[in-house]
Amino acid sequence: MKKIASLICLMTTFAGGSFLYADAELNDALRLISYEPYYFENGYILLNKVNAQETTVFIDVESSEGMAARYISANTSESVKVFNINSWSESEHQYQKFLSNVIQENQGDRINSIRMSSREASNALNLVSELIYIDCENTDTVYEKILAWVSHLSQNGVIAGNRWEWHEVELAVVYAVVDLGLTLNIDGNFWFLKKQE
Repeated sequence: MKKIASLICLMTTFAGGSFLYADAELNDALRLISYEPYYFENGYILLNKVNAQETTVFIDVESSEGMAARYISANTSESVKVFNINSWSESEHQYQKFLSNVIQENQGDRINSIRMSSREASNALNLVSELIYIDCENTDTVYEKILAWVSHLSQNGVIAGNRWEWHEVELAVVYAVVDLGLTLNIDGNFWFLKKQE
C-alpha cells in the first residue's frame, strides 16, 4: 500500500501537483539524471544562524536549485526538518534535476519539497519555523515574501535572505522593517529580520 501511495504522489507531482514528501520508495522510483553540484556563497553564515536559533524547522523559499535547503540539510542533524518551497514552473526538467540532485546527495529523506509558489505555500501551510530563508534573485517579490512568511515565524524566529548588496533588496527589506516593526541585522551578504521583543 505504501508503494502505491508513493507512486501516486510521484505521478501527481509530475502531472502538476504541488506536494512531494520525502520517501525512500519514491526516491527509488525517480529516474536520475546527471548530478550538478551547487555553490552557496558564504552559506556558513546562514548555517551559523540556523544553529544559533536552535532551528527545528528550516524553510527555504524559492532559492535557486534549492541550494539553501540542500546546504542546510547536508550540514545539520536529522532533528532539523527542511522544507523547500518552489513552484519549479520554468520546466519539468528543472524539477526533476532538483530531485535527482537531492537524491544523489543522499538528502532525499531529509528535504521535503513543496511544489507551490511562495504565496500559495504561505497561505496553505501550517508551518512554524525558527528560520525562514528567502532567496532574493527576483527583487520585485522580496517585500511581498517577507509579508507572507512573517506569520510563520516562531516567537523568536528569524526571516533571512541574501543579496543585501543589491539596492532593490536593501529597499524592500528596510520597508519591511519599518512596516512590520522588525529588527534588522546584516552579516556579509545576508540580512536577518526578527520580531522586536
